[in-house]
Amino acid sequence: MKQNTKDWIQYGSAIAMLASAIVLAFVSFVCIKYIHSSVIAYVGEAIAFAAGVFGLALYTHNEIKRQFRRMGRDSAQGVVDIVNDNINEEEEEDENNQ
Repeated sequence: MKQNTKDWIQYGSAIAMLASAIVLAFVSFVCIKYIHSSVIAYVGEAIAFAAGVFGLALYTHNEIKRQFRRMGRDSAQGVVDIVNDNINEEEEEDENNQ
């Protein structure tokens, strides 16, 4: 699955949750002129879910960019270097353990 597809699924589900919470609160108010506590709980859960999806994605994206800038490397080359460093360290540990 491509990263773009994964992002669209995450954002789409967050937007769908927010939309369903708004519709549920509106229908509840229109039908019975009262918003029941269970509806308010659902709205809160939907907001928390959407905030988690949007906030976590934004935070991780910015944190990764900041880390690569701090290392002073190009993003693609930085990933290659980190992977190669990890592979070399694992090979050295395996040689030392034998």
